[in-house]
Amino acid sequence: NMLASRLQQGVTHIALVHHETTTGKLNHIEAIAELARQYNVSLLLDAVSSFGAEEIKFENWNISACAVTANKCLHGVPGISFVIINRKSIQQSNSRNTLYLDLKTYMQQQDASSTPFTQSIQVLYALDEALDEHAESGGWLSRRDDYRKKMELLNNRLVALNIIPLIKPEDSSCVLVTYHLPENTNYQAFHDYLKDNGFVIYSGQGGLASKVFRISLMGEVSVTDIERLVGLIEGFIEN
Repeated sequence: NMLASRLQQGVTHIALVHHETTTGKLNHIEAIAELARQYNVSLLLDAVSSFGAEEIKFENWNISACAVTANKCLHGVPGISFVIINRKSIQQSNSRNTLYLDLKTYMQQQDASSTPFTQSIQVLYALDEALDEHAESGGWLSRRDDYRKKMELLNNRLVALNIIPLIKPEDSSCVLVTYHLPENTNYQAFHDYLKDNGFVIYSGQGGLASKVFRISLMGEVSVTDIERLVGLIEGFIEN
């Protein structure tokens, strides 16, 4: 296997993304985590768009550090990110060549009930409230179930309009789905029409930019919102 071969060449860290928002794919971490453990390689996980709504097995996957943001699945406001880190891993980091991303300094300051730089207080208050709401609603399992139910409704309605997902549902996250553009549809015209009516979609990236569009239902999105969105999409296609 190619990865195992590379790990035999003195690799010390594997950095990978949990949820690929270009395609909506939720990567299967278990096999890579097992190889990382086998070769004593640290696993660095980008969970920016999955933390709070998808399962992350910190201990089983032997994660050294996991990057997260206050918004996305946590429903906070943008403006702060944080790293959940294994303290043993960070204690080994002494040759740092960065100032603002020096996590060891952040950890030391956190232990002293301080921060190395001034934080956005209102964003921290918003995150604190969002975390309370997340816990009170049932944690990541409940949020995942909520996203899945709404995404299943959306997906069924769009497939009925012959708007097909880019990847198989079993490979997709509960957070975001990427769809093929309807036949003979200009993305920009489609985007602008929906935006004028209160909804924002995103294009694909790279070679997919003019071929797909992406929808996420994070946040306080209701069934009524979904039905209205589908109605607008249906009207656009018919016209």
